[in-house]
Amino acid sequence: MTVAELRNSINKGKIENIYLLAGPEVGEKNEILSLIEKKIFGSEEPTKYTFYIGNEFELEELNDTVSANLLFSTKKLIIIKNIELVNKTIIKSIENFVIPKKLRDFDNKLNEEKRKLILSYYKADGTDYILKESLKEADIKKLTSLCYEAGIKGIDDSTYLIMLNETTDKIPAGLTNLLTQNQNIIFWEMFDNQKPQWIRAEFKKHNLFIDDDAIQFIINTVENNKQQLEGEIQKIATSFDSLKKVDKNVVTKEIIEEFLYHSKDESPFTLYSAILEKKMGHALDILEKVFYTDEDGILGGLLYSHRRFLKTLDLYENQNKNPDEIFSAMFITLKRAKDEFNAGFKNYSFTEASFAFYYLSELDYYLKILPSELKLVKLQEFIVNYIAGNTGNSFLQGDLQYFQI
Repeated sequence: MTVAELRNSINKGKIENIYLLAGPEVGEKNEILSLIEKKIFGSEEPTKYTFYIGNEFELEELNDTVSANLLFSTKKLIIIKNIELVNKTIIKSIENFVIPKKLRDFDNKLNEEKRKLILSYYKADGTDYILKESLKEADIKKLTSLCYEAGIKGIDDSTYLIMLNETTDKIPAGLTNLLTQNQNIIFWEMFDNQKPQWIRAEFKKHNLFIDDDAIQFIINTVENNKQQLEGEIQKIATSFDSLKKVDKNVVTKEIIEEFLYHSKDESPFTLYSAILEKKMGHALDILEKVFYTDEDGILGGLLYSHRRFLKTLDLYENQNKNPDEIFSAMFITLKRAKDEFNAGFKNYSFTEASFAFYYLSELDYYLKILPSELKLVKLQEFIVNYIAGNTGNSFLQGDLQYFQI
């Protein structure tokens, strides 16, 4: 099933009790989650539980949450994140949500042959049928399909379980075998060749055009998901009239940079500016503000800013260019930006900044697997170590002679 087909199905009120929403595209995934929540709860206050697979995960707590009866709500939504990290024990529990351990003789629309086929995987115990323990993986896959067709499941109809993966990491086959094609949906990011046209179309909705350099700037700095891109484009469009220098409806790279530097809102770019100036307290304050308003955009902004700083630092330290030559070559025109880069030249060496790039790559790994509260800690750790000059401790550290800017 495609994302469009899933959306259409949910809008019609056909919602499965169990889904796996996989893949790196976060924006559309969040839209689907919001749509499911709206359809399940309507105007009621949502009863929602979130679990993270990792060191702190408690399987017993998940099982209790799935089976518990609710006092003040008729439905509940359970979300499991980092599902690519599941082990065989967790998969076995999820299997029990899909395939009931125990069946009573049941009435259904299946023909007698398929009914007998389902019961062949169980052993009779009085009036009950108990799932056999020696089933092979192929048997489980077949039984999953039969149970789905018969409308048989191991969780209550009022319980909805959504498993989330936000990377391209492979999901264990033991888990995907428990799901039908209507329950296992992959959300892909836009291909690079699709982004420019999509960005142009979004600006056109605001009666604005955008030049190629500005498009590339957005692609390099904004997290690669539609929700994040739409949000940034909306902000730029809203501020456009106060930023343009000529009477044309064309968004340029300079206009976007002006917006970033003069926006009243803190951003990953103002955060990196504080890092260049070695203002640790200020940087940590900005991080906290940005984390709770733009968590997904932090790393992309830091990476773009750091790449640009490394290029300027290479010209300054390794090629002995003076600041005016560097700013001209890098198209840095704003006085505030020039002041920040000059501060960076004094505060950091090329070697220190290069090691920080490894640290950022490590940070990318952690931000994909950690829960939100620990992501903030990792970002704080990065800022403190970068400003303090402790950037050579990343497990991704390599030989700088192979480093490419």
